[in-house]
Amino acid sequence: MPMKQTEKNNPLKDKSVGRSNKLSDFIKKKVATEETLFIAGTLLLTLALILINLQLGKSSFKNTLLSYKVGTVAERDVVVNRNIVFIDKKATKLKRNAKVKLVPPVFEVKEGIVNKVHDSFMKFKDVVLQGYHSGSNIGNTFLRAQLVVPGFGDEKLIKDLLSNSDPLAILSETEKILMQLENTGIVAPTYSMDFKELLNAGEVEIRRWVKGSLKKDKVPINQLISLKNINDAVRKILNTEEASSFGFNDRTLISRIVSEFAEEDCFLNREETLSKRQKVYNEVEPVLGKLVKGQVIIRKGDIVTEPIKNKIDALGEYSFQINVKGITGTVLFLALLFILTLYLLSENIIGIKLNREQIRLLAGLTVSYTAIAVVLFRVSGVSGWIPFSVIIPTATFAILVTILVSEHAGIIVSLFMALLLVLIAKMDIYTFLFAFFSGVGASTLAQKTEKRINLITSGLYMAGFNAGFLIILGFFKNYNFSQFMAAIGWGFGNGFLCSIFALGFLPILEQMMNAPTVFRLMELSDLNAPAMKKMLALAPGTYNHSVIVANLGEFAAREIGANPLIARVGGYYHDIGKVDQAEYFVENQRSFNKHDELKPSLSAAVIKSHVKIGIEKGKELKLPRVIIDIIGQHHGKTLIKYFYQRAKEGKGNGKITPEDYSYPGERPKSKEAAVIMLADHVEAASRTLKRPSVAKLERIVWDIIIEKFNSGELNESELTLRDLEIIKNSFVQILAGYFHTRIEYPKLNEANI
Repeated sequence: MPMKQTEKNNPLKDKSVGRSNKLSDFIKKKVATEETLFIAGTLLLTLALILINLQLGKSSFKNTLLSYKVGTVAERDVVVNRNIVFIDKKATKLKRNAKVKLVPPVFEVKEGIVNKVHDSFMKFKDVVLQGYHSGSNIGNTFLRAQLVVPGFGDEKLIKDLLSNSDPLAILSETEKILMQLENTGIVAPTYSMDFKELLNAGEVEIRRWVKGSLKKDKVPINQLISLKNINDAVRKILNTEEASSFGFNDRTLISRIVSEFAEEDCFLNREETLSKRQKVYNEVEPVLGKLVKGQVIIRKGDIVTEPIKNKIDALGEYSFQINVKGITGTVLFLALLFILTLYLLSENIIGIKLNREQIRLLAGLTVSYTAIAVVLFRVSGVSGWIPFSVIIPTATFAILVTILVSEHAGIIVSLFMALLLVLIAKMDIYTFLFAFFSGVGASTLAQKTEKRINLITSGLYMAGFNAGFLIILGFFKNYNFSQFMAAIGWGFGNGFLCSIFALGFLPILEQMMNAPTVFRLMELSDLNAPAMKKMLALAPGTYNHSVIVANLGEFAAREIGANPLIARVGGYYHDIGKVDQAEYFVENQRSFNKHDELKPSLSAAVIKSHVKIGIEKGKELKLPRVIIDIIGQHHGKTLIKYFYQRAKEGKGNGKITPEDYSYPGERPKSKEAAVIMLADHVEAASRTLKRPSVAKLERIVWDIIIEKFNSGELNESELTLRDLEIIKNSFVQILAGYFHTRIEYPKLNEANI
């Protein structure tokens, strides 16, 4: 049956029901703090274990050499065991300190102070010239100068200017010299660094901004200008040929004015100075010393001197060098491995979004696997002719991940763990190959198991697979007969024991994670479970309804590629919240309807409550999260039409809104939850048919699907239009089987259904 709906009104864009912005959702979920912490913690722990393994076993007598102290008597000869070129730390430090002291300190001219000085002087200049031209007396001009330049306090200077024959020339020359000095930089004394130490360089670097560009000048110490020697600087400028027209008195007056207005504007830039010195310090090549193999540093009974102690320390340090290149390679390899694995485990690759419990599981298994591998590598003593990974239960971890997460995750984790072994086993390719193929084979077999005992059978298959792999490996490594036989034994032992370990740990992890594994779901689908027996005894109608919904959901889920076991168990338990109030639900009523005596609002509240009660009971029964989600989502936000209509037809004056008579739950967020919602409503509606026929069943099923579709209840479930068509056909096929004793097949031209 085609679905007629325009693109504008179609909430299933790209043939999908309510497809949200996946990229936005993916980014929001990926930045979850807790998940990030688990991943980072796993990376650090794994790295720590591998680095410990990398450094273990290196021989060193460093601790023995540490016992040699200056002034003590040597208890034994100290002989150099290999050629060593070492850094003479003391000589290197002296060389670097000397180089650093020759770095000129950096001073910086503050442009704001220069502008401030210029503004103050120009105001003073205007006041003096105005007083000179207007004939104002000295006192009046002095007071006006104090107004524009607060702090100016030399009345005699005003007098000398006003009595000068050409005050404009004096002030103009003063302005020129003052700005020249300020722009050059009047250095302020510094207390943040040892000034004597600064003088060691013999010069300083002065930085100033000139027309938007930074200018750097090297100035000898004896040419620096400060407030203490500013008169000498002015005198030096006035002695030039350009200022030769000024007499002695005029020069003295200019010097007095400059001294009055000059301010320190050149300050030490401590950060830049330290940065330059640190850079020079780091660039100085270290002073190298050399110890030759066989060289006797000290004889037994000799006194340890400072130079001898330095050589002993160098011998101890270089005899136990940390493998910097190995560590760097390990860190980079592990970082890339984690990045690759995180990408491969993303929703886009494996088809599911890992939840918190699954992330914890993978983190715990990663650290446990690494620890087991490191310990066994140090203590096992496995000969090099056979891969080290034959004693590692890689298949156990692959089985656990496959069953508790997914088959794709199991294969990816097998690759990850096999690559981890490459680091631990010193890049042995055969160790990697055996671990990887063993893990992939175990994941493939585990995916097909439906009962716990099947794991033992899978273990036998894995044993044969491992033995076969080792036989093939034997041809490449030229095994002799005894080695072939031993390899077969190792292969069988690894495969079988891995399945036993997985069988033992699986129930523990299932309970810890509350995971919906195939085994757990098979156990929950047993109708002899106490919860189902209680439902049969107290709410037989709900029990029959739930069984039919489970069958409908299981068949439809299988047809659309969803998980049929989840749908089946979800169908059994979706109405578990009705058991304690069974008499309020129509399928359990025989003659008397309790709702006849209740207000519509109260009846609606009782009906709605079974969802919340069902969630609570699901938690009490420790049902998997996915089943509890189905219980909470199987009605979505559906309107309880019967009681809503009764309320509207009532005589009350209160405001009646659809929200008050709608379920408060979440809309289905998975295909399985959506299938159970549709099955629940279809099963209930089908019981109202008095003369069921295939045509009637098709009509009522499709009407219900379309109603849920149009109301937006399926928007978050990712069901496609094709899925809806398949679900409809599946429901009709099952329901036709239920009603086969009363079925009325339509005539060729049936008009009225």
